[in-house]
Amino acid sequence: HLNGSPYLNKSPLQYWSIALCDLLFGIREFSTRLPSALYGWLGVCLAWHWASRVFGRQTGRAAAAMLTVSAGWFLFTHQAMIDILLATLNLAALYALWRALQEPERRRHWFRFYALLALGLLAKGPVGVAFPALVWLAYMAARRRWRLLAQAGLWWGVPLALAPVTLWGLLV
Repeated sequence: HLNGSPYLNKSPLQYWSIALCDLLFGIREFSTRLPSALYGWLGVCLAWHWASRVFGRQTGRAAAAMLTVSAGWFLFTHQAMIDILLATLNLAALYALWRALQEPERRRHWFRFYALLALGLLAKGPVGVAFPALVWLAYMAARRRWRLLAQAGLWWGVPLALAPVTLWGLLV
């Protein structure tokens, strides 16, 4: 709420994170910036894990180090902005998609993908879903693997991704 009225111009996930940190640590600059730092750290850990899994531990360490010292990542993890949250959620959604494409019959990978899309919607609205969805569509088009749409469980995945945003919209 802003001045007693619902404030729906921005998606809520970053603000919920800041509010939780304010509740835990008090209202101060530290608690406002902590969520971005944690999301940045999670993104670095995910980059390390994914690169290690694909290319080996040494490459994983290099990927984590390069992401850590990149100018954009460094700057956005020190500010209370939504961008680092969106970047980390996009990276996580792409990792979940990569796992789902490796084993399309395993629902847990698709479940993670849709859950991360839901978080992306809560973080940045439709922009939070656009990048992972476009990557998935481009992959299917390039590989001509349109049957993945049937294996992906769209009938339960899309409602799962939309449920948190719908609930938030109804409650506000």
